[in-house]
Order: sequence, then C-alpha cells, then structure tokens
Amino acid sequence: MQGYKEIFEKRGKSYNSAMIKYPHARDEEFQAVADSISIGKNCTILDLPAGGGYLQRFLPRNVNYLAYDFSKEFYDDHAGVKKCKESRIDLPDGSVDVIVSLAALHHVTDRSSFYAEMYRLLKPRGQFVLADVVSGSKVDTFLNDFVNRWNSMGHLGKFIEPDLDLKELSKAGLVAEFEEKMLRWNFENEKDAKIFFKDLFYLDRNPSDRILAREQIKLGSTKSNSYKINWSLGFFLGKKPYASHV
Repeated sequence: MQGYKEIFEKRGKSYNSAMIKYPHARDEEFQAVADSISIGKNCTILDLPAGGGYLQRFLPRNVNYLAYDFSKEFYDDHAGVKKCKESRIDLPDGSVDVIVSLAALHHVTDRSSFYAEMYRLLKPRGQFVLADVVSGSKVDTFLNDFVNRWNSMGHLGKFIEPDLDLKELSKAGLVAEFEEKMLRWNFENEKDAKIFFKDLFYLDRNPSDRILAREQIKLGSTKSNSYKINWSLGFFLGKKPYASHV
C-alpha cells in the first residue's frame, strides 16, 4: 500500500486545484467536522493532515489553528502548513485541545502509531474527530474500484472498520464513539462535478463523461437548481481520558 506522502507528492497539485476551483463543493464535510467539536476560547486545534488548510474557514477566528501535512505538495505551497511525519509531529506532549483528521486515515500506513501520536499530543480530556470512508460502503467501491482503474497510481485505501478501529483507538488509550453520516458534495451543475472529480482523484486515464456520470449516479446524485452527489463518511468522535494511559 502506498502511503499518503507518496501519493500526494504526485497528485497533491491536482487535488488542491480541484479544491481551489470549487471551494464550496465539500462544505458539508468540513462543517460536519466543525459541528462535532466543542470549541472554547484559545482552543488549539491540530488539523492532521491538513492538505491546503481547508478546514480553517469553518472554525472560529479565536482558535489557535495548527495545520500539518505529510506531503511537500501541501506544506511547500501553503503558508502556515507545516511538515511532519505520520507518527511524529513536532509539538510538545499534551499541547493540543482538539485533533481533526478528515478523509486521510485510509492512506496512513501505520494506524496504530498514528493513534498513539494523537494520544501523546492531546491534553487530558482533549477531543478528536476522525472522519473517513467506511469499508463496504458505496464510496469504498467508488474509490477502490473506479478510481483504482482510472488513476494510473491506483487507489487501494484501507478504509474504516468500526469495531477494529475502535479497538485500536482503545489500545492507544483513547475512547470514542462511531457514527456514519450521509453528506453531499454540491456543485452548480454536472459539468463542474465532473471536472472536480477528475482533478481531485487524479483520473489521468481519462474516463469519458458518460462513464463518470454513471459512477456518480451509483453514489447517488440529484439534479434540480444544482447538482448534488451523496458522499458518506464514518466519524470517530472521542477524547483522551483524564486518567493516564498505561
């Protein structure tokens, strides 16, 4: 399995281009994350990995927003996004109130070490939100079948298995609950959605518009005054207990 760093050092520019062209396409995702956490004054929020720091505009201005990423395609090109490794972030123990990781966990190569690093960084009673695709879902099939065929790098993500991941989080000393949410990606029209998908998922083998439209219909799409595509994610919502982890 290729890791996040290797994948996005090749296709990070294309991914970010999609996010810049259509900055509101995934608003429901980012808003769902922001709505899942309690944010107090001077709250320190770590976005990991942050990509281009897309989450920040959904957070209050008075938070201390820290953006770290594993790929130079993001930390070289975006002011404020810092370099880190998957299981080692250059921050002190117990220095973070909230950790957010959105739609990246399936490319993390050592999930247990990632969870352990989250535990190290969080303050006692600190919160975390991990949101990603659920194994066996329609989005899993889209990514690991369709994108895998039409992206020359392939796509074989290790998606959330709720019971297994809850056990791994518990081993790291973290407590969490799981829920799956149905969200929507929003576009003005079907043409914009196709451009976004081709750039975001680096579909360099160029599926036809007809083929791509068929896959979007499988995910669930609706047309009215706009064009919406269903996109489900699993959310782990949890905390670091006050008691020390042994």
